[in-house]
Amino acid sequence: SSDLKLPLSRGIMLGVANPKSAPDVAFIPYDENGSGAGILITDDGGSKWTTGNFTSTAPHLILQSAAAHSAKSAAFTGVFDMAYTTDGYNVKDGVGPGLFNQGPGIAAFKEPLKFGAVGAFGKGPGVAVTTTGGVLWKGYSLNSTGLDATYEPRWGAFPSDTTWYVTMGSFPESDDDGQAPAKDDDFPATMGGKAEDWELTQRKSAGLSIWTHKATGERKLRLKHGPLGEHGQFEGAIVKTSDGGTTWTVQYQNAGTYYFNEIDCADETNCAAVAEGTDGGHIFTTNDGGTTWTQTNFLGQAQCSSVKAISATEYWAACGVPVSQFDLEAHFFHSTDTGKSWSPVVVKGGIPTAMDMADDSHGFA
Repeated sequence: SSDLKLPLSRGIMLGVANPKSAPDVAFIPYDENGSGAGILITDDGGSKWTTGNFTSTAPHLILQSAAAHSAKSAAFTGVFDMAYTTDGYNVKDGVGPGLFNQGPGIAAFKEPLKFGAVGAFGKGPGVAVTTTGGVLWKGYSLNSTGLDATYEPRWGAFPSDTTWYVTMGSFPESDDDGQAPAKDDDFPATMGGKAEDWELTQRKSAGLSIWTHKATGERKLRLKHGPLGEHGQFEGAIVKTSDGGTTWTVQYQNAGTYYFNEIDCADETNCAAVAEGTDGGHIFTTNDGGTTWTQTNFLGQAQCSSVKAISATEYWAACGVPVSQFDLEAHFFHSTDTGKSWSPVVVKGGIPTAMDMADDSHGFA
């Protein structure tokens, strides 16, 4: 592994796409103070980076996630809208499925130009699918899960045209009372100014929030190192469709302990998902199409954001431990036996907010 220098002065990066057909290529959506949302692109493994030609006219406050089929085809989700590129440079607005589309997660189907996103699209929570590389999107409702509105769509995996998995859930609000201990507040004194000068733009996860200065438009990323949520409870679920989004069933559900982030599948049968909560970070796997989900790894105090299925037997997962505000650890877990055992790789100095793997030896986080 190696550290890569990106051409950003004060940027926020929440997603990355590393296409399987082009291991040296990566697309990183970002938000930089003063210039707004954009896409960084490399085609040489990260030695050099260029900025995509973002021609969007939509109000992209922040681009949250990315997925890619090739060096030319990638799609992105964000707050309010979707974006895409079909030439690896020019980034344009997608259309639909709603007027305002907020998708925390996006993933690629095996079929070229086909992507699936999860989030709030138009009338409510659902899945959005494009077969045009991101130009046009069609929505599929998640109402048939029977889950209430507290179970928000988090991430999706699309191992086939008809079999899709979606993680859902929510996390408690933070204290934000300005009282000691300060570490349990989303808003930290280290951001500068007074709390009333800033407004919450989005809570990406229980431990990660984005704030915007009301006067200057400056944005800052807040990583909590205290308790993850004090008011309310965690709720998490994994749901599945076997008919291309027409009907959904709940496969796994938990209330009170954790909620789910990313899910990924090698095929219709073998998948992995990560969760985080008051106790730490969790990794779950299934080898029977979701009939049973088993927790196969746990790390106390950890926040787990991403997981990737390299094959039916090999997985990588990305977690982080905010020991303190100035002591951050990235924990990358690797399994080669369908998740039965995991080997950690610890990198000091940061917390992974996203990860993608082109194959067993190429990836970005």
